Amino acid sequence: MKSNMAGAIWASIQNKHAVPGICTASGDYIFKLFRATGKIGYADLIRDIQHAHAEAVNMPGHATTNGLIGSSMERIQLSDAEGKNSIGNYINTRNSWTETNGMLMALELPGIYLNTDQQKLYVFDHVKAEILSGNSSGTTIQLHNPTAYDPEVSMMAETENQAKKPLGYTAFLKWPKVKLKAGESLKIQVKSNTEISIL
Repeated sequence: MKSNMAGAIWASIQNKHAVPGICTASGDYIFKLFRATGKIGYADLIRDIQHAHAEAVNMPGHATTNGLIGSSMERIQLSDAEGKNSIGNYINTRNSWTETNGMLMALELPGIYLNTDQQKLYVFDHVKAEILSGNSSGTTIQLHNPTAYDPEVSMMAETENQAKKPLGYTAFLKWPKVKLKAGESLKIQVKSNTEISIL
């Protein structure tokens, strides 16, 4: 595991380690700040937090805990938090709060955000996306999944006027999802009413 990771959150001086994610929260309020202000720094921050969490998850060939696949623990860099003799050792534990905030980030944050009026696209997920064309009838976007996984990427698209309204707690329930197999590329169109269709 990396000793330094963009997006890791320093728990406290006492704990001597950084953690993957915001304790039992998605950090959707940071996304809402980006949406309300248009300041890209907020989007960069929450994306870094998301990606740090994903990197901290125990996966085949990428051990981060002594637990099951999909588990995670709160220690990103392996310091002497558990004593000087423990430096570099994984602790035989997992933390349910880090796993919970991972699930909340997957639910409450969009994988891709598009402001249709400004034709501005921001990708939070691990996929690639670029705008190919845009006009009054809609926006055409090229998607590519460079990962080894088959995600369902949530897409939030809105107009400038819609972006001025506060986002509700359960807005994510209405975001359409695009299925992308590992290595797959496809084109989608976001229509003027923000509906999505695969081309």
